[in-house]
This record gives sequence, structure tokens and C-alpha cells, in this order.
Amino acid sequence: IRERISDLCISLSAEDYLELPERIEDVRYIRLDVKAQKAYDTLERERILEMQDAVLDAAGAAVLSNKLLQIANGAVYVPVEKMLPDGKHVEERETCIIHDCKIEAFRELIEANAGQHMLVFYNFQHDRERLLKVLSKMGLRTGELKTAADIADWNEGRLDILLAHPASAAYGLNLQDGGSHVAWFGLNWS
Repeated sequence: IRERISDLCISLSAEDYLELPERIEDVRYIRLDVKAQKAYDTLERERILEMQDAVLDAAGAAVLSNKLLQIANGAVYVPVEKMLPDGKHVEERETCIIHDCKIEAFRELIEANAGQHMLVFYNFQHDRERLLKVLSKMGLRTGELKTAADIADWNEGRLDILLAHPASAAYGLNLQDGGSHVAWFGLNWS
């Protein structure tokens, strides 16, 4: 198409003028402690895991995969039955901490990043809560990607760390001015 309309208009592609440095990947594998590895292996093998106050039952393959991802990150949602004032029972979920191996590695990554701004993606709400807890102790200016004001704060350098769920940052966001470091806290389906 460009060739056919070249006598009528001038076109410019990003490849013609934009030079970006090569992407540098720093993949870190975290070894689980003995207790966490045992919990992971037991759930993977038996599809059931007895915990302190709950039983984790992964009946289907998708549930199993999701629970294993959670355990690998350090915490897992467990079902808890509660009684309402009217005597009815309702099932809720609570977070059970399995290990801090990944949180500790994340803290070390932030310290090694020497103050450079970082966009951090997380998968589960318990990941977000744990990340916020460790970041608050580090005295960093931390935000969560929720509104246009959060994007502006990031792009204008008012945030050291921006936490985002991949689904909230899928399309159409311009986050390029805030920093060039991106971390993924944990794996996901894709």
C-alpha cells in the first residue's frame, strides 16, 4: 500500500526513526524452602493439601494449576466457612502465607535496582498486599495503577514503584515516561 500511494503522501514508520536499546531479561528462579516445596509437591501429586486451619482441594486441572501458581508466589487462598448472625453458613476465602522466599528476592531486586523506577506486575490480590507491605517498609513512593492520576504520577516521576495487574494494563496505556524497568512477580497462564 505504501508503495502504491508513495506519489501522493509521505509515510513514516517507527522503524524509520526510533532506536531502542535491546531488551535485557533478568530471569530469577527462586528456590522454595523445604516446607513450601513439600506443600507444593503434595498438592501437585495428591490434589489435596491439609493445612493448619483449612484443606485445599484442587479437583480440576485448572484449579490445581492456579493453586500451584499461588503457592509458588508464597501465599494461597483457602476456603473458610463462616457463620452469619442469622445462623446461615457462608464460604469465604482467606489468605494463607506459605513462604516469604519470593518476597525476599523481590526486596533484594528493588535494592539492587538502585532507586530506578520500576513497574511491577502481580497476579493475585494477596501478592499485591504482600508487595505493598514490603515496599512500605522500604520508604519508596509506591502507587497502584487504578486511575489516570496514577498514570500521570508514574509518567511524571512521582512514583518509584507502580504496581499493576496485567488485566488493568492491557491496551492503550502510555507508561513509557515513568521508567524502563519492569518486573513480573510470578508466573501466569501465558
